[in-house]
Amino acid sequence: MVSAVVKGKKSENGDIDSRFESLASLPTRILHPQCIMHNQEILICGGNYVSDCYSYNILNNKWKIINSYPKSILLIGHCVVKLHSNKKANEMTLLSFGGQQNHALTMSYRSVWDNKDKRKHVNQWFPLTKRNGKRVSIGRKQDDYEGARAIVGGANNHLLFITHPPKNMAVFNLDTFQMVKVVQLPLSGEYNQSWYHGFVCKASTPKNAKSEMILFCERKVLLIEYDEDNSNHFRCNDMVTYATTQPCSEYAYVRVDCSVLFFGGCSKDGTADSKTVYRYSVEHNNWMKYDATMPLPLRACTSVLSEDCSFVYIIGGGRDYNKQETALLLRTKVQDWMKQPTTTEAQWMAQQKQRAELVTIRKELEGINEYFNVKDWKVKNVIQKKKYVKFAIDYLQKKKKKN
Repeated sequence: MVSAVVKGKKSENGDIDSRFESLASLPTRILHPQCIMHNQEILICGGNYVSDCYSYNILNNKWKIINSYPKSILLIGHCVVKLHSNKKANEMTLLSFGGQQNHALTMSYRSVWDNKDKRKHVNQWFPLTKRNGKRVSIGRKQDDYEGARAIVGGANNHLLFITHPPKNMAVFNLDTFQMVKVVQLPLSGEYNQSWYHGFVCKASTPKNAKSEMILFCERKVLLIEYDEDNSNHFRCNDMVTYATTQPCSEYAYVRVDCSVLFFGGCSKDGTADSKTVYRYSVEHNNWMKYDATMPLPLRACTSVLSEDCSFVYIIGGGRDYNKQETALLLRTKVQDWMKQPTTTEAQWMAQQKQRAELVTIRKELEGINEYFNVKDWKVKNVIQKKKYVKFAIDYLQKKKKKN
């Protein structure tokens, strides 16, 4: 199903929609599509209840089917990653795993737009196996891998870092096919679960024994460090941030240089969809809420970055609480989201910064008594310090009454 490129329309508020282009509709409606960028192609490797895989040709704005998953596998919340290999530039190896019905499959992909390649072993899903032909499983029997996220990393790109429900992180060795470590993440609260969440590398081109990753889960932002040379040691730091209306889950997200862009998503209880766009700065550890929004509220969509880093593509998703699937393919220019904040955006950022500082103070107060020293607080001006002192006194009085 192919259509011509349609430019986004301006809304009554100015350029709210004009940052987005609508491209050729997907061949099928789909939720949580697993997408990989490869040269001038976007690959869709299935989605919830959709077993077909497709390739989108960026240059001619057309779709073509690649293959289908085995009929025995039902896809719900699975994960697909690109493995690092010594293959030619026009080839790559994909790993598909997880979901409600956990599986582990690999595919050697070569462009379906290259009609010269007739090899049978390419562009087909095969079970992940060891050299002796024994099938490999990723994860333990008790693990829940629906809505999991994964990153390939490590000193030799041989480790698969997996964050999955309810609050777990696993490290799987892709060379030995062994689970190296499983830990519980410091996430608290009913909705703070690593489920359809955000998970990115901190560095744009990581490749060393110490891997740094950032996990986004509701309002929580965790910096996760994993050290191969230090007994596979994990360390998690809570990056104190605050975004009052940040979507809880099921958003599209993509890392661009030192920023992570978030599109759409849904609320804590799953009843409200969002068309808001946010940016998280990895360098400055802060959020920005854009004045501009998506053309419509959208959840369960996926985004990928073009190889030249000039465009973000947003694929599929649902439009309401009942998750009515869409066949949308949207494109937006990266440079439109890297401009200096508007006055409204800057004001919002200042409010969030103040909230984050109050959260930090509250955490500090939890372990002290009324004899603390306010001089230890790093506050820029007297007015702010007065506000924080009042906040501290009110908090300690409430704490004293509870005790």
